[in-house]
Order: sequence, then C-alpha cells, then structure tokens
Amino acid sequence: MTVAPPHRHGTDVAEVLDCLADVLGRDPADLDPDTTLTALGLESFTAVRLRRRLREDAAMDLPLTAFLGAATARTVAAGVVPAQKTAPEPERPASLHARPWDRAGPGDPFPLTAIQSAYLVGRDPAFPLGGVATFYYHEFDRHPDGDPDADLARLGTAWSALVRRHPMLRMVVGADARQRVLDDVGDYMIESVDLRSSPPAAVTARLAELRNRCSHQVRPADTWPLFDVRAALLPDGRTRLFVGVDVLALDLTSWMLLMREWDELVADPGATLPALPATFAELIGRRAADPEEGRRRARDLAYWSARAATLPHGPALPWTAPPAQLGVPHFTRHAARLPAQQWQRLRRRGAERGLSPTGLLLAAFAMALQRFGAGEAFSLNTTLFDRDDVAGGDTTPGLDRVVGDFTSTVLVEVPAADPAGEFAAFADAVNRRFWTDMDHRSVSGIEALRELYDRGDRPRPTDPDTGLPVPVHPVVFTSGIGLAGPGIAPTAWLGEEVFGVSQTPQVLLDHIVHDAGGDLTVCFDIVDGALAPGVAAGLRDAHATLLARLADSDDAWTDPALGWDPSMRAAEPVGPSPFPATGPLLSDPLRASATAEPERPALIESAGVVDRATLMARAAATGRALTALDIGPGDLVAVLAEKGAAQVTALLGVLESGAAYVPVEPVWPGARIASVCAQAGIRHALVVPGTATSWPAGVTAHLLDEHGALDDSDLDGGDLDGG
Repeated sequence: MTVAPPHRHGTDVAEVLDCLADVLGRDPADLDPDTTLTALGLESFTAVRLRRRLREDAAMDLPLTAFLGAATARTVAAGVVPAQKTAPEPERPASLHARPWDRAGPGDPFPLTAIQSAYLVGRDPAFPLGGVATFYYHEFDRHPDGDPDADLARLGTAWSALVRRHPMLRMVVGADARQRVLDDVGDYMIESVDLRSSPPAAVTARLAELRNRCSHQVRPADTWPLFDVRAALLPDGRTRLFVGVDVLALDLTSWMLLMREWDELVADPGATLPALPATFAELIGRRAADPEEGRRRARDLAYWSARAATLPHGPALPWTAPPAQLGVPHFTRHAARLPAQQWQRLRRRGAERGLSPTGLLLAAFAMALQRFGAGEAFSLNTTLFDRDDVAGGDTTPGLDRVVGDFTSTVLVEVPAADPAGEFAAFADAVNRRFWTDMDHRSVSGIEALRELYDRGDRPRPTDPDTGLPVPVHPVVFTSGIGLAGPGIAPTAWLGEEVFGVSQTPQVLLDHIVHDAGGDLTVCFDIVDGALAPGVAAGLRDAHATLLARLADSDDAWTDPALGWDPSMRAAEPVGPSPFPATGPLLSDPLRASATAEPERPALIESAGVVDRATLMARAAATGRALTALDIGPGDLVAVLAEKGAAQVTALLGVLESGAAYVPVEPVWPGARIASVCAQAGIRHALVVPGTATSWPAGVTAHLLDEHGALDDSDLDGGDLDGG
C-alpha cells in the first residue's frame, strides 16, 4: 500500500498538469493551466483520482471542492482552497469504529459490503418497498450476421468464458449472509425459445410474457447464477436478447466492462484478455486493512455523525400512499434522451460556470423535483462507483477490469430553491454540497444513518402497523456519466436496446443518467402507483425540457422565470388566435333553446318572467348596437348593473357582439373603476338606469333600457359623458 508523504500546500504547475493529464487520459501539453478544470473535462469520479494522485505524488491534500468553480491547474498548484462555511469536525464518538474485515482465503466466505447487506435485507417482502432484488434488466434486438443459432452459440460460449474469468459472476450469498465464490460452475447455457414459425400475435404475446417474467426477478441469493441471459429467435431473423444481472454481484461500471469484454470474446473466441491482478474480495479486504483508510473512516464517521442528525428526509413528492401500502414494488421506466451535440452544449455551458456534468444533472433533477411538489429542502441518495478508492491508489495494470459491486452512497442535502432565483446559483450550491459530502464517502449514507439510529440520536422511522423500518430517502440519483468511456456504447454491438428497467428495494424513484455512445440518456424508474397517472411522465418531460433549455440558451441559466412553470417551458408570445380549437360560445346554448323552446322561462325575477325568445331578442339587439359602435372580438366592455335580470341581459348582449364583458359593481369607488378600465383597455361601458358613477376620460358610457338592452336607435341620446 502506498504511504503518502507529509502534506504541503503548493507544488509546481507542471506536476499538477501531469497528474491531471493522467486522470483525464490526455497529453499534458494539451492542457492549459489557466483553463478551469471542469472545462477541461474533470468529472466527480476523475476528481477523486486527481486528489489521490496529488496527495501521493505531490504531497498535497486538498478538498474536492478545490477543483470546482474557477479552479485551474495553476490555482491547484498554489494550494488555493475556496472559502466556504464549514463547522468544525466534532470529536469522534467512542461508538464509531471502522468495521474490521475478516481475512479470507480463496474460496472462503467473506463479508458483504454495507451496500450489499442493504440489498440483501431489502429482498425481504416484510419490509416496506421490499420483496425485490436490485436488478438491472435490458432487452436487445440483435440482427445476426448469418445463422441465428450459430450466433447464439457464440454468445453463450463467450459468456461462459466471462464466468470463468470473473469470480463475482460465480458468487452466491449463504444463509449466514456471507458471500463466497464457487470454484467451478460449468458452462452457462443461454436458454432460448424458437418463435420463427409462430404467427405475429403469438410472437407478441410470448415476448410480453418473457418480459413480465424476466424483468423483475428475485433470483435466490444462495443459488448460482445471480444473472439471467436468454433469447427468443424471431420470424424476421432477429434475436431478442433478455439480459438481467443482480447488483449484489456487480455494479454499473462492472456491467459496462462485462459488455465490452463480451463483445471482444464474441468477435474473437480465441482472444486473450488481460490477466486480473486481484479479486473483488482481495481489493475490499485490502482497503479494510489499510491504516490510512481506517483514519479516513474515523474522520468521515465523525463528519456524518454531525451531518446525519440534521439531514432532511427525501423529497415530499405527491406520493399516492405511504410506502407500506404500495406492496411489493413493480417499476416502470420513463426515459428521455438528449442528442450528443445538445449534451455537449449543456456540458460546455455547465463547465463555463464551474459545474461538473454530474453536479449539473443532479441540480437539474433536484429543481424538477421541487417544481413537482418537493418544495422544502430534502436529501437525495446519490450512488457512487468508488472502485478507485477501493484500489487504494494501486496503479497495477488490470485493476480497472475487476468486476464486483463497488457501489457506495452519499446523502446529499438539496436546499429549497427560490422560485425567482437563478438556476446557475442553485446549481452551484447543489454542486458544492455534493462534492463536499463526496469528500467523506468512505462512510456510506446507509452506514451514516445506521450509526445515527443505533446511538439513539434520532428516532428510527417505522411503519405503525408492522413496526418495521420505513425508507426515509427513497429517491435515488445514479450517475453513470463518463463510466462507459469514449466511443460507441458498450452494448451497441448487441443491437438496438428495446427495453430497460432497474429495481431497487426501499426505493420509490431511481433517476439514472449516463452518456454511453455520446447521447445523454435520462431514466426515471418509478414504482407503479406511487404517483398519480401522468405525473411520472410529466416529471420526465419537464426535466428533459429543462435540460434542453439550459443546453440551448445562456439566458435560461439566469432567467428568474425558469422555475415558475412546472413544465419548464419558456414563455411564448400569444398570437391573434391563441385558442384556435375552442368550443361553443357562452351564448350558444341560449340561442339553441330560444329556437327550440321559445316560450320556456329563461329569467325569473320579481317583475315577472322573461321567456327565452325575448331574452335572446334583447341580447341580439344589444349585440347589433355594439357592433355599430365598432365593438367586437378582442374588445372588453364594462357592464355596470346590480345583480339581476338586467345585468344578465346586458352581459349576454356583449357576448353577442363577439366582445367580452367586465362586470363593474355600482358600489365601487371611482378610482377603482378607473383603474380597472385602464388595465383592461376599456373604451365603452353599459350602464343600467338608476346607477350613476363617474367614468374616466376616454370611456363612453351607454345607457341601457329598463330590461338591460341597448338599442342602436337609442345611441344618439343615450350616451353619458365620460369624466
């Protein structure tokens, strides 16, 4: 294990550029020391590697936030740390200890990691939102070059080679909740169903049945394998592949690695892949035994001891029911895609503001949640794939090809967003909070809460009926940004992905972002029934709209109106016909009934009954009179009358002209009437006899008859002067 020399505060710029070039995979000569690190492409997981390299090669120990904002290689070399308000770290409570790791020989059982333990416990259907495995599932339509049967055989042979190569593909979990790797499991046979001679309806039904059976599997943890690969041979020559893996065995980075290696072995069955210098169990054990790691855990446990006690719960979205009432969850994916060029523009605009791509996407997700009801501050469970830390700085070739579940989680507090605030400022706050908390990632969010509850510093939330713990942070943010590496997506060789979904116990919503193949893919995997119909799709669409606006416009980043509309759409000018598909006019029902039943009563008042034909005739007369005054669609007419038959007649008369009415109460003071007329642009008013008021200049008042009608023959003598 590499031991870092004593820390110092500054170093040479060239040394920083060498470290930066190494983690970014670039030539130091191509890196400008005065360009911001985020603009050069530094991401959250590469920042972790940069910090480690600087600590080991240059004896510099900077917080991750030193790489954000306007940070450059030159500021890093000078040891410049951005000012921030941080509470002093409390003394570590005696109850907090780094958990030991049992040394195990080859084939011996070894402990589950904290995240693996949580996944295993979550399988128990007794727990709210339990009864599911943490399962990644994808379907691909493959077009074999040649015989589909021979192609399927090559796929199976190559997969079996991967099983022999990677111990965690032979892993099971025993009744003692310890994992062990089986020595020899034989060749893996890809189960297939031949639908090449089936009619279309039968093919559709069978594919739906396979999806239903395969997508939400809970494979026995103590029985190999913890993955499932099968196929359906279709009439048009396609092969539908169904691929699912339990995350107990491997994480998202490992999944992408496996897909690339599977491609290599299918293309060349005789290919020799690089040797693996260590196993997952060895790397995890090595980290647990590292004294430096022990000191780091002690520091991070103390940090979380203070932080976790005040962390808010997850976002209070408009959930339809408490988690315990939703039963065993079934997830549905709502996905969107940002094309590669638009995604690059979004990254560039974020980098110009000192934001990492993951931090930017985290902030956009948080804003969408707040606009859909989260409101106050909340915490998100963010998923990290921390294999570089597991390797402990070991640069032995091949460690990046080790497969396993290196997942950890960090609870990130998101502040309440000011609806009139700028997205740029909100994103900067979220980004810095994320990177600050990530600096203490050796203790996962799961461990932080467990320590908190075990010490009694905060009551453990439980279901009132069962007494079992309920999830308080059921919304997850999972970023795979940069994990796939450059070039085409790791699964592109398999064919077109036609379906995908993930499941996680104790989770209501898992938001997954990744940029494999250049495009940005955004997935909302949501428990069915957790949100009212249409809300999940609306949340997905609003989030996609927000990302597109931020990618395409600099103004959106500082637009205070950005967050007022939950849909995130930009304001659009209202044209001359803003509602082209409107329904019938308000007066149409009266007109129809006056024709069909002219003598039926329309208005009943103390003075008598007004039938429908009479009411329609009076309204039509008013309409003709207003039309003669050049009043029509787009105009507003004030109507001053007490509530009664005369007022109704006058209002209907205004509608007959095509204009709209503005009711004015006779008791209103003149100043209020003047204000209403000015704001509405009113030029004409209808006044019932017996009501008098002072009208502002520019408004012509027309006196109605005792029935509330205006006749064009009365216009010459019926006008009242404005003023």
